[in-house]
Amino acid sequence: GVKIDWEKTNKAAKLLGNRGEELVLNHELARLSNLIKLNPDFNPHKVLDGEGYDILSYSENGKEIYIEVKTTSKGKEEPFYLSLNEFQFLEQNADSYFIYRIFEYNPINNYGKLFIISGKDLLNYSFKPLSFEISSKTTLE
Repeated sequence: GVKIDWEKTNKAAKLLGNRGEELVLNHELARLSNLIKLNPDFNPHKVLDGEGYDILSYSENGKEIYIEVKTTSKGKEEPFYLSLNEFQFLEQNADSYFIYRIFEYNPINNYGKLFIISGKDLLNYSFKPLSFEISSKTTLE
């Protein structure tokens, strides 16, 4: 076995995720700058945790799109994880769901490369369950 500092690991992962989300939000604001000038309602923004995605944005024609950001300092093919909530949201909204994969992220210059996976394409990826929720088969009265 190996001793792992889970608090430190989780804190680093949260920071990495937040930085990736900031990059994507700035990317979306720049991409939609002309649309936002015409109609400020089409302003991309972060949503609350638990929604099933990270950023509500818009297509060029004003249709809502749902962006889940996955950031890694490693390569494009590094596996990433979806929560059950994120996966269920993907299944229900595949036509307007996107993974924005930030890879080769460098924290020194706050830069990473971007790869976009549509929800429809994502459903063709391999999904491997990695954890289980355990509960008693009997209830105590």
